[in-house]
Amino acid sequence: QVRTNGMPLKRKQAFLEIAVKRAKQMVYGVPENEFDGDAVLKLEEDNLVRRDLNSSLVSPAHDVLEDWALEHYIESIYQRYSSNPQEFLNQIGHEPAINRAFRMWLYQKLKYGENVNDFVYSVLNNQNIKRYWQDETISAVLQGNNPDEFLKLLKDQLFLNGGELLKRFCFILRIACQTPDQTIASTVNKDNEDALVDALFLKPYGQGWKALISFLLEEKKSLAKALTPHITAVLNDWTSVLHLDKPLPAMAREVGLLALYLLDDLKESYGDDRDAKKLLSIVLKTVSVIQEEFEYLLETDVFIAKVGSRKRRPHYVNDLCEKVFSGFESAFLCKYNPDTLIKLAYFEWLIQESNKEDEPRYWSRIEVAECFGLHEHRYTFFPASGAKGPFRNLLYYHPKKGLDFILDLLNVTADKYAHSDLDYPRES
Repeated sequence: QVRTNGMPLKRKQAFLEIAVKRAKQMVYGVPENEFDGDAVLKLEEDNLVRRDLNSSLVSPAHDVLEDWALEHYIESIYQRYSSNPQEFLNQIGHEPAINRAFRMWLYQKLKYGENVNDFVYSVLNNQNIKRYWQDETISAVLQGNNPDEFLKLLKDQLFLNGGELLKRFCFILRIACQTPDQTIASTVNKDNEDALVDALFLKPYGQGWKALISFLLEEKKSLAKALTPHITAVLNDWTSVLHLDKPLPAMAREVGLLALYLLDDLKESYGDDRDAKKLLSIVLKTVSVIQEEFEYLLETDVFIAKVGSRKRRPHYVNDLCEKVFSGFESAFLCKYNPDTLIKLAYFEWLIQESNKEDEPRYWSRIEVAECFGLHEHRYTFFPASGAKGPFRNLLYYHPKKGLDFILDLLNVTADKYAHSDLDYPRES
């Protein structure tokens, strides 16, 4: 390496300027005549920059070195304006490449334990700072090793203005803290680009998920109803990659408990029920770690007299039963709570003798299903198929219980039919 005439310093300065100008101008390369010619030639000799002889443009040769240069540039400005975050951000620029470099710079500081708590708090608390800087800051915090520390630090601020900042945390978590699921991608033919794109499934990644979900559960009493769609989206993304035949992650119980809590406010909702359905799916996927709480939910909202009692069942119960009997979530209940599923099936499918006399009748004609002791218009499984209902999953995970249930159900309905007047001749 040539060290005469201050060449090392010239090389460094030239490389920094090339990287920064390219990032700010958002171009492939920048004119080489804007930099020290000797320094550029030495950088090219060491394969640190690429120089296009036809266009006389120069650019960094390696992405990792370009990232280092941009982070070095941001750090130098931070040292001068560390006490004034807004001026610091104004000085470094607002181009997309600079925004990305800022996020990486802040992530590195958080990773290696540098104290930037006051800086982060100032950025997120200053209403004059542009939203995109706050989003990049949130992203760096959630991708860091101690996001829970910042959530506690920002606790009061997160719930101001209807939880606007908390909504941003939920949104950024879903965008920035996911990574491709290699277990799915590995099963796809790498030569088929279209199939590879279709199989690009993402999965939650990093400490931010556990930190935010744990924080939300701890502060559940402070959650406004307007936050429910945002929190539900976070929980739904987290459970979207749960596999029936793999152990649940340790934080699955927290996810299930938070879903149950949010569901409580939506039980009587008659509007858009998409959030309620998502929460029901989350509850069923985590049922193995919230069995006691799930049993309590069924006892208080489902296993009550359907008609004879004055107490009316919550609106969401029908959606819950649809998922239990027909949804793909049924497999989780069949595997981990077969007795509960069987009990629910008997309760929902069979006409209860104690309430039969109290059921209102709007016509005198007796339906065929009623002669078998079954409700006529409840959870229909048309067209008939072995894939309909929970039977296949019950037989797969608990063959003995599944077979006993099927035989007993057939015996009960056959006995009801035998004592009915379905085949009796009727007077014309």
